[in-house]
Amino acid sequence: MLMNTTGITLPLITQIPNCNLKDCRATVSYYFSEQRPFFTYQFEECQNCPAMGYIEDGNKGFSPEWTEMWLEYNFFIKNSIGQDCEKNPIKGHMLDCMFECFIDATCVAFSREKIMGDDDRTGECWLKKNITVNQIPNGPDWHTIILNVKS
Repeated sequence: MLMNTTGITLPLITQIPNCNLKDCRATVSYYFSEQRPFFTYQFEECQNCPAMGYIEDGNKGFSPEWTEMWLEYNFFIKNSIGQDCEKNPIKGHMLDCMFECFIDATCVAFSREKIMGDDDRTGECWLKKNITVNQIPNGPDWHTIILNVKS
């Protein structure tokens, strides 16, 4: 188990074998910023990473393993000063939030209302670049989804 600065115990994050997540994220972010269609299996940087893709007109695709890179925790960040990424909030279903966090190199997690279903497109997600301070454990309304960056 890992202990962060607020005293909340987090489980160890498992590694994705041989996935260069940093370089894969950079490549995906570039292609998305250019609005160019892609599938990660095309990129050497994404070899051995869970697959995802972007098709024109905003359509995205994900392998079942892709969602396993994300871990859910029962805390939220009360004070967002210095913790939020630039483009907030994101509206969409859970996979939209995961995708937006993935393509933002500063994003390590996002917070989402617990009452929103994974497929609810009206849900707001707040992308986070820092989750080590101002954590409120067991919040009744929000939870945080963290990207497994240990790959």
